Amino acid sequence: MTEQIENTCEEMGPRLAAMILGELDDAESVDVQAHLESCATCRAELEELRATMALLEERFAAEAKEQEGAGAPVLSDERVVELAAGNVVA
Repeated sequence: MTEQIENTCEEMGPRLAAMILGELDDAESVDVQAHLESCATCRAELEELRATMALLEERFAAEAKEQEGAGAPVLSDERVVELAAGNVVA
């Protein structure tokens, strides 16, 4: 039983990020919410992701403000999540 819960939690990571970005459809949102109601680990991970997103948005907003006149691109929410997850090099 523990292994099944861990697998479900492993699968939840990308869905939690998608939830934060508002990219889940209604059925996926219900599924994720149901899992979160019974899983303290994933609730904690969701809060960590939200905190990380807030810090990254703050950092990139400050950088964008500094570079505003230089024509530097502003990072999308998706790019911020990728950077936070370590999936791409900055």
